[in-house]
Amino acid sequence: MGTIRYLDLAAVLEERVRRRPAEALPSIAAMAEEYRVSYQTVWKATRVLADKGVIKVRAGARTVPAAGARPEGPRERFLDILRSHITGGTWKSGEPVPKFAYFQTVHHVGQDTITRTMHRLAGEGLLHKRGRRWIVGPSPSAPAKLFGSSPRAGDSPPKVVLLLFPNLMDANNFFHPSPFISHFADELMKHGLKIEIVLHDKQELEAVDTVTGIDGIESYINELGGRYYGLLAQNPGSSLEYFQRCLAMAAGKKKPAILYDPQNRLSSLTRTVFGGRAPFFRLFFDEAAAAALAVDVLVNRGHRVIGFPNMFTPRDPWVAQRIECVRQAAARYGPPPRLICPKQAERFWTYVQDKPITVLNYLFRGITKTLRLRTELTQGIQAGSSIRRRLLSATPSMQTVLNEGATSIIAGNDYIARDYHYWFRIMGIPVPRRISMISFDNQPEFMAYPMSTIDPGFARLGYLAAHILIGDIPVKTDSEGRIAGVCTLVDRGSVGPARGGDKGRLG
Repeated sequence: MGTIRYLDLAAVLEERVRRRPAEALPSIAAMAEEYRVSYQTVWKATRVLADKGVIKVRAGARTVPAAGARPEGPRERFLDILRSHITGGTWKSGEPVPKFAYFQTVHHVGQDTITRTMHRLAGEGLLHKRGRRWIVGPSPSAPAKLFGSSPRAGDSPPKVVLLLFPNLMDANNFFHPSPFISHFADELMKHGLKIEIVLHDKQELEAVDTVTGIDGIESYINELGGRYYGLLAQNPGSSLEYFQRCLAMAAGKKKPAILYDPQNRLSSLTRTVFGGRAPFFRLFFDEAAAAALAVDVLVNRGHRVIGFPNMFTPRDPWVAQRIECVRQAAARYGPPPRLICPKQAERFWTYVQDKPITVLNYLFRGITKTLRLRTELTQGIQAGSSIRRRLLSATPSMQTVLNEGATSIIAGNDYIARDYHYWFRIMGIPVPRRISMISFDNQPEFMAYPMSTIDPGFARLGYLAAHILIGDIPVKTDSEGRIAGVCTLVDRGSVGPARGGDKGRLG
């Protein structure tokens, strides 16, 4: 974290404890190495948190456990780490765990501890042995323990998972290629579960040959009986109240009712709403964590002036919401990096599939003999100064970002980052040597572009959603059934050190 102050580190550690309240913090020496600060800085940060009652510091202990965490020995800590790898989706069902030599090297435990831990996890149904390797998940011959007997591929008739949508258009959109749906569907098919679509929107009651409405869906669930393994929903449609009634009905069947909430807009729906003990789960994108990671990446590389243009979206101000998350994340630093957020409403940024051609059509409107330049720009060759001036005048929001001295820019998502990529390319501004860029979402269609992005963890959420329904592996949630995506940086080389080196670092 560079020259981070102990109060800033205290805020980072407090957030870490809040997200994982039962997990002990590493030793002070380990945290000093992890955050790249001095031992004294970590010690001061832990004292701040201890005074606030966030953590308890045990004299002579190697770790600083979170408040309320039970004292654990090395074996128990090792067991908890391996268990969380399985219940959190880090280790996938059907895959072998690392070899013993890995655990001895990374976790500094002996072979006897590893063997005992593997057998304990096997007793919990989290591992089984195949030959000489330990495999994630229960033995194929063992029944599932959660929401019914274990499904077997090839059984007849098939087990059924219902996907709840307001209408067929939303259903079709859901099945567009995405990390969530690919992992979700693959896991269900591997375990012999069949997917069926049901609709909850009243306007569809007589429009399609599909099970629709609360009464129709409930009747179909009753008809399926033991073949019914649960339901996954995403879009509330025109009525949140009606949608909530559908989820309540499904949760009342004692099988999983899962809400996939990729934009984290339905936070009001919790287990408490559905009776406290209902098997309800909400999987969502942790936008605050994604913003914090993006800011940390930039600040760690010395950027203290960050541009984040506010792309104008009148129907859904999602860009403004992400800017606010970034602003709150930046406030953790002292002094915080400066954010430049001009309104970005130019027609130039209209979404199109082939951005280079559109740029040229926009710039060369009314100009003749442009075929050679059109071809050169499409191939990525830099434009002349007159074209750059025209492009700059057509995009005053980007002009503001540059004039205000930003050394980095955050794009609202990968679509917008793709446009920025072409803008910088035509303007002859090298990324990341002149300006760094980072975005959000890690959409598969933009993997070919050299743009670093924050992956929201949808692939992991798809895997976990499937195994909640399959019922073979317990999935870790909080008391309200919430599971946040774990955000990670996908580094494709568009973030580098700020111009000016150490002069740009916070201090």
